[in-house]
Amino acid sequence: MNKAQRQLKTFAVDTTSVDRVVCHGDGTVELRRHFFYHHGMTPESWGNEVLDWLPEEWALVSTNEVWQAWPKDSWFVATVREHATETKRREGYAVRINHSMTDEEYDHYSEIDAILAEVR
Repeated sequence: MNKAQRQLKTFAVDTTSVDRVVCHGDGTVELRRHFFYHHGMTPESWGNEVLDWLPEEWALVSTNEVWQAWPKDSWFVATVREHATETKRREGYAVRINHSMTDEEYDHYSEIDAILAEVR
């Protein structure tokens, strides 16, 4: 865990609704929020909530849901990476774009845009 990850972890645990923070060697950080019932929350709404308090030097890379049958825990996961340079917001979904993202990550966001366009 590097210094920036440690600072984000301390901030997230002390001041937000994050239940668990997992730091990875590639510089990404998973911010997990436990749920038993959704109560209307989605991975995208969790991502938007994280963006509300996420420091500017961090980028939201992805959001997802890890559902497991009871008695195991289920989580909403927001994965972030340091050094965001641009913020782009869409109706119902927000993402910070890192200009150094890989082609695979770019393709992933293009697929999300296509799915959102179909839903609307």
